Amino acid sequence: MQNEEEMRRKGETVQEDAFDSNVITPGTEFMARLGKHLRFFIRRKIAEDPLWQKPTIVFSGAHGDSQPYDGTLAALGVTGTHWPR
Repeated sequence: MQNEEEMRRKGETVQEDAFDSNVITPGTEFMARLGKHLRFFIRRKIAEDPLWQKPTIVFSGAHGDSQPYDGTLAALGVTGTHWPR
């Protein structure tokens, strides 16, 4: 990266293990692992926490075992059908 080269020229310390925010996009290994952990968390909360047992919990991830929605559209599509009119 140009910024890192510039920092090295100035003698500044460059953090070698910086987090790459590009991994926070659909289809990456990071997102697959995050989805797996979130599904586990949701299942465990539903099993152990009475407050999680009554509402319908919908997890919208990028893999086949989740709802076929994405982000805000998921919230609008799902909650819109459950709200009283």
